Amino acid sequence: MKTNSYIALSTPYYSFDPRAKLLFTLLMAAVCFLPSRWEAQCLLTLALLILSLSQIGVKNTLHNLLVILPIIIIMTLLLPLNGRGGEVYFSLFGFDLVTEKAVRVWCRLINRFTFLCTICSLLMETTKTSDLILAMRWYRLPYSAALVLSLALRLIPTFAGSFKEIKDSQSLRLPNPGEEEKKRRGYKGAFPTLISVIVVSVKSISTTSEALELRGYGREGRTSYRKLENVRKVFPHFILSVIVPGVIAFMAVLWR
Repeated sequence: MKTNSYIALSTPYYSFDPRAKLLFTLLMAAVCFLPSRWEAQCLLTLALLILSLSQIGVKNTLHNLLVILPIIIIMTLLLPLNGRGGEVYFSLFGFDLVTEKAVRVWCRLINRFTFLCTICSLLMETTKTSDLILAMRWYRLPYSAALVLSLALRLIPTFAGSFKEIKDSQSLRLPNPGEEEKKRRGYKGAFPTLISVIVVSVKSISTTSEALELRGYGREGRTSYRKLENVRKVFPHFILSVIVPGVIAFMAVLWR
């Protein structure tokens, strides 16, 4: 895995076993959808953001939030479609744009979306891709499915890096610095870069297929270059990954 989203730091969440971390992520994602008060969901999301700030830093946490900001803006613009019941907060030409029910539904959606994106980002940025794939294989995920996930986890950051490199190289070819601002306006300026990224992606197909063939893809009796630690050594990690979501789920359901 030449390129991935892993951030090399040394915080306690990094030392957590990837199998327990994956289990913890799945259980917390399920807790997010339990029937509870939206205030409880806000506190849960806030606690997760504090965990993210302490483990991957302020800069990386803010970057993760900025990535999902456009989707949050779109969800906000669709606020009038979320519900019409309750007290009307704002109306225009007799049409209720913002109501109490719509705000509550919006709060739940934003909380859940932010929570899921943050906890998945924590998993991806604190776990090496190879360890994550080994953890999935330990849970008896078929090899073909693990391969698809590993390719996606590798190629998506690679294409994102290619997009940035191509964009920078195109900006260096501009005769005047002022033209860069003009090219950034609208979506037309991004078309040449996107076409270049597509060309690079198509050319990488043969390289990827040759790399898979050299690594013995499709052969029987596959072996692993490295293995995860024995479960007995990291058993407390599994206990924590179950107890913490269980306690949070009990408190969330109790506070209804």
